[in-house]
Amino acid sequence: MIQRGYGHFGQLDEDAFRIFLQDLAADLAGQDDPGVEGDNEAFESDADLPEDGRADGDLEIEAARTAGIGYWTAYYRLLVWSYLWRQRPALAEAGLPILPFQPFADRDSSIAAISKRVAVRALGWVRPLPDEVAAPIMEAAVRMIGSPANDIIAIQRAYNEFRRSNSGTNAEQTQKRRAFLATFRFSTLPGESAPWRPPLSTVAPGGTVARAEALKATLELRELVNNVCDAAVIVLQSAAGQRIGEICGLEAGTDGQAGIPSCIEVRRSHSGLLDLFLLKGKLYKTRSAPVDAEWLIGSRPVGTDFLPPPVRAVEVLVELFRPWRDLAADERASRSLIVTSRANGLPWKPGTVNTVTNLNLLDGQKRFVERHVDLSRLPDRNPREEDLARYRRSRGRCIRTHQWRATFALYVNRIDNRLVPALAQQFHHLSLAMTEGYVGSDPTLLGDFDSSLMQRTVDFFLQATRENPPALAGRFAEIIERYRPEIAAVVGGRTGTDARVAVEEWVVEHDLRIWFAAHGKCFMGFNPKEARCHEVAGTTSWRNQKPNYAARETSICAGCSCFAVDGEHGDYWETRYRANQGAWLAAVNQGDTRGYRAVRARAEQAAAMLRALGREFPHVEVAGAA
Repeated sequence: MIQRGYGHFGQLDEDAFRIFLQDLAADLAGQDDPGVEGDNEAFESDADLPEDGRADGDLEIEAARTAGIGYWTAYYRLLVWSYLWRQRPALAEAGLPILPFQPFADRDSSIAAISKRVAVRALGWVRPLPDEVAAPIMEAAVRMIGSPANDIIAIQRAYNEFRRSNSGTNAEQTQKRRAFLATFRFSTLPGESAPWRPPLSTVAPGGTVARAEALKATLELRELVNNVCDAAVIVLQSAAGQRIGEICGLEAGTDGQAGIPSCIEVRRSHSGLLDLFLLKGKLYKTRSAPVDAEWLIGSRPVGTDFLPPPVRAVEVLVELFRPWRDLAADERASRSLIVTSRANGLPWKPGTVNTVTNLNLLDGQKRFVERHVDLSRLPDRNPREEDLARYRRSRGRCIRTHQWRATFALYVNRIDNRLVPALAQQFHHLSLAMTEGYVGSDPTLLGDFDSSLMQRTVDFFLQATRENPPALAGRFAEIIERYRPEIAAVVGGRTGTDARVAVEEWVVEHDLRIWFAAHGKCFMGFNPKEARCHEVAGTTSWRNQKPNYAARETSICAGCSCFAVDGEHGDYWETRYRANQGAWLAAVNQGDTRGYRAVRARAEQAAAMLRALGREFPHVEVAGAA
């Protein structure tokens, strides 16, 4: 009410309620609240739902399960409106304005139903991590699960053996353990001149100082164990697109193929050229009970011993928590890939280790980023106008684990946009390996992919409404320019979240979708019959909603009336110009340009794009030139 300028309850009409729902969805998508992450995955039956959420059949229950992030947070915030409606008589008796409408009048508008819709919308607003944020985090995580992880596993194993084999008074044992930890020297990584971190503690005199140093060292070791776990989880999420709850449900074991953890199965691809690594676990979302599932998490050429980072991450987690599982409080924890303990330092007593939760892993990721990734030099915004300041100010603590799924969806689209049709069906493919292997049983990944496309489409049209929009090239740029005032009218005088909501509603209402590629943007949904790729392939039809990837290539797109390029694609066209202009000049230098007509045409085409974008032409080196 304060934010929107409402002075009393009598002003909270149906329009105010609609605005509240928009603000709530935007808040859920962006808030840094660990209570929201994965809060729907614990539903086992309708008994777990509030009374308002129960209904005949399973529709409301399933809606709650599949709502994505924020169901319970939305539910309890919406309860305030229910209380205001119930307290009308008391408010009126006190002479105060009352709520002018009933907010939850029927089943379709129950608190449970509206909470589900708000949560689904919030899920659609969860943005992929900007490249400037995702790349350094992934780099730090992959680094941590290499030699540093080996060090932590080794020192933990040695420490436990040392503790079992030593006798004496508590003070003597403390002094020995402190001295032992101080002697461990961490590895020096390739290309570096010093160990990746200093020793855990320094040898100090006896007494209380020695005990404090020993405690500090074991706490540091526990923190390093946590950091390795956090890094492994980041690698799994960023490279396999798993939900955090599905990672919590993975089980350990080492009786797999050729030393591979038993939760990973190695299969030969259909071509016989690749070994495919499939992670086996349980799917919880969209199911009334957990079902077996599998995800492709990497591949390698047959006959090689390379381990893809996600496979290495699982291997690290198996060994990292091996001594912990022996202390598990129950059978489930003894089988879990990742476990936790409330003990200070390393767990030592039986019954002190339990299964990990979504919130444990969410908090761990935030701690890892804060301590191991430097985001302090990020600008306020990147060239794509994504907000980087929030990541810099919070030191990464604003990151949500679900953002990795959206980031993964966007990455797959970028790495090989020809896979979009496959992604739109089941989101089981990543480059060549994913087209040859079966990724798993996760149909809701489709929502993350669709969400990333929609949000990038919204981003594009938001930029088009600015006073000085980014430069556009290509034939469709003329149409965008012609209708820019109409697009701006959608936003009107709105700013921030209100502007974004308006554009998103416009995009959804008109089913507008942009297909993104490295070389440009395809707007074929605006005029399907004009798509050159379908014309070349003989598949022209007004029903086409996506490009023909078998026929599409850069030169065809550049001459298509559905195609446009902006600054995001400048590097691609610069590289294309440099390669083709260099080849053409080399042919000229050799005095033989026969067969180079297409090369020259591609260079001229790239030059035209660069001129339209206002980019400077790169200097082209010609081998053998005088």
